[in-house]
Amino acid sequence: MVVDILNDGFSFGDSSLLEGSDYSSSAQAVEETELLEIPSAALREAVQASHRFSLNLLASFAKRRRQKDKEIEHLTLKNAPQRIGCFLLRLCPSEASGTVTLHLPYDKMLVAARLGMQPETFSRALARLKDETNVKTQGPSVIIPSIERMIEYTCSACSDAFPCEDVPSGCR
Repeated sequence: MVVDILNDGFSFGDSSLLEGSDYSSSAQAVEETELLEIPSAALREAVQASHRFSLNLLASFAKRRRQKDKEIEHLTLKNAPQRIGCFLLRLCPSEASGTVTLHLPYDKMLVAARLGMQPETFSRALARLKDETNVKTQGPSVIIPSIERMIEYTCSACSDAFPCEDVPSGCR
């Protein structure tokens, strides 16, 4: 099961610091990756030594928790095409408007797994998203002819204000 896809600057396993146990998941790099391993003892020392560091770490945990809560909400409230649309909108550069061409950073099977779908479901949902928003795919590239239309279709199912706060500010 794919629990998350992490990009540059993200961490994993840090919750085990607070639990005092081993991390219950594993990670797999899908492209060339540089990792920085921070021993838990060193991290615990930093937490004890610096109030500011501790607050920043807690803020990071809280932000990640809100993101996970939002993902659970999306899995519950959004249909498969809307979840794909949300994933695509998160890839948009913040200054995007009008037509946007994206290069999928991951294999479609990995994206499907991350969105909680079987590959066949992903293909059908992508076809439906194309019908709804005129999105086009060309290999690993996705052309969104209208960011505004994608936001309207994708974010209408969120329980938050429209458009969803997940959408980069330049895409609003």
